[in-house]
Amino acid sequence: MIKDYYQILGVDRDASEDEIKRAFRDLSKKYHPDLNKTKEAEEKFKEINEAYSVLSDKRKKAEYDNYLKYGFKDNFVGDNFGGFGINFGFEDIFKDIFGFDFNIGNVGMKKKYQPLIVNITLSFEDTYFGCDKKVKYSRKNKCKNCDGTGSQSKSRKKCSKCAGSGYYTEARGRNMFIKTTCPFCYGSGQEEPQDKCKHCDGTGAVNETLEVSVHFPPGIKPNDGVAISNKGHYYNDGQYSDLYVRVARVINNTNYDRIDDNLVLYYDVDYLDVLKNNNIITVKHIDGKEYKIDISSNSRKSFEPYIVPHRGFTKNSNFVVFINIKFPKIKKEENIKKIIELFE
Repeated sequence: MIKDYYQILGVDRDASEDEIKRAFRDLSKKYHPDLNKTKEAEEKFKEINEAYSVLSDKRKKAEYDNYLKYGFKDNFVGDNFGGFGINFGFEDIFKDIFGFDFNIGNVGMKKKYQPLIVNITLSFEDTYFGCDKKVKYSRKNKCKNCDGTGSQSKSRKKCSKCAGSGYYTEARGRNMFIKTTCPFCYGSGQEEPQDKCKHCDGTGAVNETLEVSVHFPPGIKPNDGVAISNKGHYYNDGQYSDLYVRVARVINNTNYDRIDDNLVLYYDVDYLDVLKNNNIITVKHIDGKEYKIDISSNSRKSFEPYIVPHRGFTKNSNFVVFINIKFPKIKKEENIKKIIELFE
């Protein structure tokens, strides 16, 4: 059997648009899952939405009324809308009722744009100690001539297909809705201006070069970045995307390396220098602090790494030193003499 949407909303079949809207508002407030935690509320809320989606649309309401009057196939309306596009237009209603937007699926959510990505090169030292950089980049900013509307008259009509939401909702089967970017306004929620702004050609945005100060925290990794809200491109629905400054390249002119979050040093030392310093090797951290390593207990060419805890790129990582002893070629008389001199 076909559902009686008038009965669901509790209105007469000759109810006006305002009466239908008022009934929907009252029932939505009563059965919204965030306000009513009973098991029946969720199903009731879906049923109310389904009824309002038809009765609030003049074309669908007319079709529905004709079907009620002259008869139609079961499950054509409500259970199967035949792929008709419907827009609920809940945003203004919920904002009016509750004072803020509700998240009903994706309805009522602001459109989230992809961030503007700017690549930057840092030095190895910058990634260890952190740094502040001035970053200059190009973006689309709000056109001042048309106030970002794209129209010479500074006004644009809401998209008639999506009621200004920027989304297009289609019903597929029983209580199943698919929401996509509106194909008529491409998500802007506005119709194309008839009097396009001459400065921005109706886009509402113009090119500009901007410079921002960006702080990169100590230990930042390659391909990581810093996000800055509302510093990306401007869109004609009034929103700015975020800016994402990505560490695309790290130049390393030091003797150090990075393995995971560990600071690594590969240290080559001549065996004669080891003997001269009583098996003590002195190495420097990237911050200049010196560490003395006693290798007297080792007697092979390749030594186990020396580890200084918590001195890597993060508090939980280490400073790791790999020591490579270079042995002289003792066949040469001059090297033999040097060794004898050390023990005299």
